[in-house]
Amino acid sequence: MAHNLQNLTPFEPGKSGNPAGRPKGLPNSKTILNKFLALEEKVRNPVTGLEEQMSQLEIIYLQQIAKARKGDLKAMKEIMDRLEGKSMQSVDHTTQGEKITPIIDYKDVFPDNSIQKN
Repeated sequence: MAHNLQNLTPFEPGKSGNPAGRPKGLPNSKTILNKFLALEEKVRNPVTGLEEQMSQLEIIYLQQIAKARKGDLKAMKEIMDRLEGKSMQSVDHTTQGEKITPIIDYKDVFPDNSIQKN
């Protein structure tokens, strides 16, 4: 039994669901944010105390560092996550110490045998 995906969408094949869409040449959000984050100004570096020319992005990072230096654990975690990557979280799927082994009978899922098991 072949699945007909065309019946699952209200759009005709080859026709866009949003024909007007975003006009060509209009910058996306990332482009706009990068433009404003790159703007520079002279500010006092909260770490060194010196006046420096910095981008808005550098200012934001320095504010985060300043918070972490004052003991803000959330700020510290954000910095470490940015540097090291977020810690992997494992979930132990056990029941009374026994691992759960899912059993799938593909005949129930694909009664016409349209998928082959490896």
